[in-house]
Amino acid sequence: MPLSQFARLLHRREDIYQAIVEDRGLAKLWLELALVVILGGAAYGAVFGLWRSPWLALYVAIKMPLLLVATSCCVMLFNWIGCRLLGAELSFAQAGVLSWLAMAIASLVLLGLAPIALLFVCSAPDPSIDSRVTHNVI
Repeated sequence: MPLSQFARLLHRREDIYQAIVEDRGLAKLWLELALVVILGGAAYGAVFGLWRSPWLALYVAIKMPLLLVATSCCVMLFNWIGCRLLGAELSFAQAGVLSWLAMAIASLVLLGLAPIALLFVCSAPDPSIDSRVTHNVI
């Protein structure tokens, strides 16, 4: 399912827009978009966590998708309120799927940047003792 959703996001967004306008299959579409957000965020988070250790990679691979999902949920609510205030004739489901669509596209960008980040992580020297705890000061 995720690979077909990736192709659909990249090449056939008009089909997604049409489904939103016609208000059909939005629950399934939302689940597919959520899966894209989770997978893209997990891959990007895992790569960035690798700079220190595999445990940090696992932690960030869990944390990043949670952050993206929480942000999408808040934005979904604010977008629906904005639609209502501006007089747009969108249902909560339509506004929500549009919000998740934007985050899914951003997650695809993150997924595309993950190999580049991996190159930097793998080519960087191992962190020193001081650099491992520098983030605690901030």
